[in-house]
Amino acid sequence: MFDNITLRYSGNTSLYGSGNVAGALFLTNNEIENDRYKLELGYGSFRQFNGLAKAGWKRRSTSVHIRAFASTAKNDFTYYDRNGSEQRMSNADRMALGAILDGTFNDHIFSKKHKTHVAVHSWIQQYNRAIPPALFEPASAKEQADFAWRNVLDIDQVITKYIKLYAKI
Repeated sequence: MFDNITLRYSGNTSLYGSGNVAGALFLTNNEIENDRYKLELGYGSFRQFNGLAKAGWKRRSTSVHIRAFASTAKNDFTYYDRNGSEQRMSNADRMALGAILDGTFNDHIFSKKHKTHVAVHSWIQQYNRAIPPALFEPASAKEQADFAWRNVLDIDQVITKYIKLYAKI
């Protein structure tokens, strides 16, 4: 889903958010050089299905890159309990959906001599997981649901040969 994964250590990463005390994990994508499209599909054991769709467009100083994924699994495998009886795992499904949008713009906005680089990154993800029963439970209706939406705006402007303005919001 991501082109680059970088782990940065130290307390300086707290500049990227209050929860980043000892380090931060950076997930980034490369800028695209030309138009491209890709579709990947997979199917595996426990009725697991994975899909990934990518599309990217580049026109002069502007590029847009979209990635979307889906993953599901039934996880209803059979097993033997402590009495030797065959059982089937219940309430063990999972489903994940997500998308990433990256947009970049490079042009002369503030200065005729130096280009301004503006990038927008948006990541959204939904994850639902049914939690199977513990050994002492006859059944389970427990579920875990997570939702995340992160947005970043990068502005990078060279003022002079020695001064550079950089803002990340």
